Amino acid sequence: MDSPATEVLAASGPVMLVVGRLSTLQRGPRVAQQVPAVAPTQDLHFCEYQELAAEVLHDIQPTVVLSVLLGPDFDALDLARRLRELGYTGMYRALTAGLPDPALVRAEVANVAPDLDFELFNISAAMSSSAR
Repeated sequence: MDSPATEVLAASGPVMLVVGRLSTLQRGPRVAQQVPAVAPTQDLHFCEYQELAAEVLHDIQPTVVLSVLLGPDFDALDLARRLRELGYTGMYRALTAGLPDPALVRAEVANVAPDLDFELFNISAAMSSSAR
């Protein structure tokens, strides 16, 4: 039986865990002013890659984990491997400012963490389509 806290989380919608700093996207062209600063909320949590542990996943119970594809301390393969080691099999989304071969990245992640629901989110494409 679910605890009251679990029922509240399920009723309130998806719970997102952002690993690392989204500000690392600011290194790419055209994205710098488009990544807003966001404060943690009941459904939005942040941790550094080095802080990610079983206790964090247990306490937050994220429905989706989000990170940049390539950060200063880790990349999506590192995080996918860590999530697999911690038993996480939910959604993992990696933000990128565009890639020449996204299928190659998906295949590499599937190779190290086949049970993850992994997908790339091209923030450049999303930003340019929303600006229209």
